[in-house]
Amino acid sequence: MSHPDIEFLSNDYSSLTSRSLQDRIALGSRILRSNKYFWQIRIDQYDDQSDPAFGIASYDICKDQRLGQDSKSWCMYIDHQRSWFMHNNQHRTRLNRGIQHGSVVGILVDFETKVLKFFLDDQEHGTMKLIDLQENEIYYPAVSLNKNVHVTLLTDVK
Repeated sequence: MSHPDIEFLSNDYSSLTSRSLQDRIALGSRILRSNKYFWQIRIDQYDDQSDPAFGIASYDICKDQRLGQDSKSWCMYIDHQRSWFMHNNQHRTRLNRGIQHGSVVGILVDFETKVLKFFLDDQEHGTMKLIDLQENEIYYPAVSLNKNVHVTLLTDVK
């Protein structure tokens, strides 16, 4: 469930990158419907020129854009100095602190409280309200990447 430009670097589909200079979306295989879920992603390659994004999205999201640019996804996108939360192409809450090679991003989604919480290198990084969340919709873990960013899923979605 990813854009054709997404390239999987491992046989178990846990490491990926994009062959495109433009943002491309990949969805995880775990269905997120209710309760709480947590997963972590390690930044294996990063060149300070990209803004990878991490969050959740519905299955029918357009996969040739950045996560958060429509009403079907919520995310944190981050560069080497700061991050922003985004949904429906509206930027919210700019935070100082960025990623580098080896950084670990943690994502916690809580459907009961309608919150998406982010962690950066095991420290809480910020919380985003899931505005416009559809109760009957099915969501998936999601990333958007462009060239020169490689990521690996460290912990399965639980």
